[in-house]
Amino acid sequence: MKRNLIFLIVGVILFTVGLCLNLRYEEKSIVVQATVTDIDTKETSDGEYRHVYYGKYTVDGKTYEDKKLTTQYSDSETPDELFVEDVIALRVSPDNPNRKMWEGGFLGTVGLVLTVWGAVALHRQRKRAKALAEAPQ
Repeated sequence: MKRNLIFLIVGVILFTVGLCLNLRYEEKSIVVQATVTDIDTKETSDGEYRHVYYGKYTVDGKTYEDKKLTTQYSDSETPDELFVEDVIALRVSPDNPNRKMWEGGFLGTVGLVLTVWGAVALHRQRKRAKALAEAPQ
């Protein structure tokens, strides 16, 4: 019971932190136009291909080059969506445009999964305990 309660509590905390990070990300980041300048493609251990896109963008007259823009996975060695010279929208920190801002999507998703898992497990445990208590001796 304690373990499931811990999963529930940790899940709620992670979900809340992820939500706050996303709100901050949307509120504080700025959108810039980035140009893809290079694509690094590597095969993963499970036979997929990881495409890491690098590029350049300008903020307040200063150009940032060879910055990691995004990563995509595909079944093909050739990138599916983005190519060199494509322009994409990129969110960066206005205080430090040299880095992308933390987005809380991953933490929020993990938090949601843990919350649901913990809640379902606690519900099942309580249901079992109630059935045992009501069972004839």
